[in-house]
Amino acid sequence: MLRLVFRSSFQNSGRTIQRIASATVAVAVVLSSSLAALAAGPLDLIPASAGVVVRLRNPDATITKVGNFANQIQPGLGFMVQGQASALGLLISNPTLAGVDLKQDWHIAVFPVVNAAPAVIFVVPTTDADALKGAIGDGFTFTSKDAWAVYSQDEAVIELVEDLADGTGQSLAMERRAAGVFDGGDISVYVNAAKLTDTYKDQLAQADEQLELFLEGLKAQIPPQQGLNLGPIFDIYGDMAKGLLQAVRDSESFSAGIAVTNEAITIEELVLVKANSGTDTYLQVHKPGDLAILNRLPQDKLGYMGIQMDLKAVLKWGLNVADKFVEGTKDSDDEKLKQVAEMIGKFKGMIGKFDDVELGSAAWAFGLKDAEAGILQAYTVSEAKPAEKMREITREMSGLGKIELPGIKQEITVEPAAEKYGDLSADIIRVKQEFSDEVDPLGMQRELQKLMYGEGGTVQRVVIKGDHVIQTLGGGQEEMKELLAAFEAPADSTTLSVSQKARNGLLEQANFVGLIDLPMLAIKGLTIASKTGQLPIPVPLDGIEDVKVQPSYVGFSIGTEPQGLRCRTQISAGTGRGIMAIVAFFQRQAQQGNQGF
Repeated sequence: MLRLVFRSSFQNSGRTIQRIASATVAVAVVLSSSLAALAAGPLDLIPASAGVVVRLRNPDATITKVGNFANQIQPGLGFMVQGQASALGLLISNPTLAGVDLKQDWHIAVFPVVNAAPAVIFVVPTTDADALKGAIGDGFTFTSKDAWAVYSQDEAVIELVEDLADGTGQSLAMERRAAGVFDGGDISVYVNAAKLTDTYKDQLAQADEQLELFLEGLKAQIPPQQGLNLGPIFDIYGDMAKGLLQAVRDSESFSAGIAVTNEAITIEELVLVKANSGTDTYLQVHKPGDLAILNRLPQDKLGYMGIQMDLKAVLKWGLNVADKFVEGTKDSDDEKLKQVAEMIGKFKGMIGKFDDVELGSAAWAFGLKDAEAGILQAYTVSEAKPAEKMREITREMSGLGKIELPGIKQEITVEPAAEKYGDLSADIIRVKQEFSDEVDPLGMQRELQKLMYGEGGTVQRVVIKGDHVIQTLGGGQEEMKELLAAFEAPADSTTLSVSQKARNGLLEQANFVGLIDLPMLAIKGLTIASKTGQLPIPVPLDGIEDVKVQPSYVGFSIGTEPQGLRCRTQISAGTGRGIMAIVAFFQRQAQQGNQGF
């Protein structure tokens, strides 16, 4: 009996606890929903019909960051930047910044309107709503929610905002990745591409019609007696333009964020498109990779480029362009055009052999130096299976022999296994061009080729190692030895070169990576060019080679991802310091010139 009493009491207590817990959860849900409605954030006050949103994160902190970055470039420059902070009030139509909180994010939203100027709202954090309202004047319709003031010269948009403040209406929602880019920037922009394309769909349809009319009119203006039918070639450009318009229609959003640190400015951009759209299908053909092949090039050169994409698709596009040109010349009696078409046919035959080759990633680097063999040294490493097939293709280039184009004569020779590098042999490909007086009356093309590649024209060395094709362009055997040494060097993740550090600041998975050391390129280029005396620079360049700058890179990367394309650009403070050093050199030279005068 006693057990039954205890059991019944325990069961009743359990039910009571469950009811209390359920009631507590229900109350918590109601309270949290109510609090969420009461405590609106800035994006909660922007209607879903917004086409563009711009955000300035914590103006006080962002201005400090920009100033600190500027001071890294030139001490004192940042204080000048920070001194202009009051001008930010013009961005939000409040020049005096009365009642504005400078430690919270500012937002500006733009709403598309067909056949009229867009509507604009300002969503601004406030310390004194009355003071802010008085500062912006009577031309604005004003509302507020919690610590946020919202105002616009368009009353209808403010009504939408008031609906959101009351808990009705629909606020702007961003896809997770787009929101990540938007939130990550000190200065950010979000473009609601789906809304814009829907609003302006009639204008986009008209753009298609106008494009067709423009192309047809352009074709009609080319007289047939010129010997070349440009109609098929214009079709290529027409297809490209139509593809661009289709990409606009397929777009869902574009977001970008600029983040500032003491040492770099990073720009992140993301385009998202509709799933399974034509643009999405095209992007997914080109899979990104880590482009570690860049590490197998000589380090700290002036520039780098790496690609990871479906190169065969690119080659097929190039063949399509070539076919269009050939189609345009088939009825021509012009012997020069026939020669061009014949040369294209030979190249097509060679390119067709790539069908039997699996192409992977590829990377290039280049440097400059004053040398008899030309100032340019370029280095290339590319993946190919089987790589020996690539050797066959390059050797067949000798079959092209002499090629005569309008105003240009070109001779290609291939020397198989002409040089040895240990157990590796290198083919040498020489290309020499001659320009007629008609296309080069001043001899500038001849002088430029001589400057870049020397008297003998371009010289390319090709070595096959495993599944890699290793090549140099310009220079001599030393450049190939340098490239092979870098290619075979063991990976070292503890000691990174400046170019490797710059690469690490870009997208980890990318289809394209580019790095360029602008200050060093300018100094070396000007140093070499000054010896020719042909540059129209009004100040002497004596001593430009002594300008001291540290290696630094502007980096750019692009990578596909599901339903999207992402870009990341990074500009280092070192690049700014280098540019300022060059500017200071020119200022000194100009002052000395004035004193001498």
